[in-house]
Formats: sequence, C-alpha cells, structure tokens
Amino acid sequence: MPRTNSPLSRLAGLLSGYAKPVIDVDRLAPSSVYDLDYRIALVALAFQVNSKPFTPDVRRVRTGQLKLAQFISQRPWLLPVIRSWSNSRRDHEASLLVPQHLRRGYLADTMFDDVIDFLVARGSLVRGASHLLEGATPLIRRIYETALQSSLFTAELEVLKELSAITMTNEMLEGS
Repeated sequence: MPRTNSPLSRLAGLLSGYAKPVIDVDRLAPSSVYDLDYRIALVALAFQVNSKPFTPDVRRVRTGQLKLAQFISQRPWLLPVIRSWSNSRRDHEASLLVPQHLRRGYLADTMFDDVIDFLVARGSLVRGASHLLEGATPLIRRIYETALQSSLFTAELEVLKELSAITMTNEMLEGS
C-alpha cells in the first residue's frame, strides 16, 4: 500500500503542475566524481579525519595523504589494496606488486588539484611545502561538522576512518 503522506509524496504534490521532469535517455548522467560540491565535501572530510594539530588553532595534513584519502573514500573497494600495500612496505618486491593502475589513478586525479586550488584561493586551505594547512575561513570544519550532524557521507567517512588507521609511507604517497 503506497504511503500518501511520505515526504516524497508531499514533494510530488507540491511540484505537480510546476516541475516537468525531462529524461534524455541518449545522455548519460554526469559522474559525481566530477561534481565540485561533492569533491569539496570529500576533501573537507578527508582533511578533518587525517589532519593533525600543527599549532593550537591550525591543523595540517600531508598533501599526498589527503589526495590518496579522498581518492579512496570514493572507491571503498580499494581499501584491501591499500592495506596490503601498507603491509608490504618493508618488502620492496611485494610493494612492486601493488597494481600500477591504483598509483596512476590517484596521481592523475587532476580534479583534486583543481579543488585544492579553489580552496586555497578562497582562503580555506593554505599550501605548505608538503602539507596543506587550515586557512582563515572555517569552511572545511563547517562542512565536516554539518556532515556529522546530518549523517551525510556516512559511507565515505567510514572509509576515511578505516584508511586513517593504515600507515601511509612517503613511498606510498610517491614522495609527496
């Protein structure tokens, strides 16, 4: 039996007659991977989960670690690969067996670089030699707190928390 008082039913009632959905079956829906708002949220979540206090008021994270964390947060199926990569860090031969497509994938993630450039330009992050630091505007912290309070991005946060328990070496981060 359909629920007539559900939020979706009420929304449908409000929009009926005003909003006409248009479905273009010849056009694929754009991937969330390229959605600026989503990627800013992922960077904010990854920053808050992985950053450490630098001064009493400022946190920082290695740029490569942030890049890898936000990349994996969108691809939870790669967690076992990262875990085995980290476990093989003392065995150079085993480390070479880590799929090269993982390394190429996260290193070639130019959308991350563009998002960081945007956040630096707006004063939300500050670029250091090998680290990113919190900027003067509290956007990063606000996004994180809103996500927690509203139970948003729960899957991504779970991945980020698991990932933060894995040792990341400079070799894994390609020296960055």
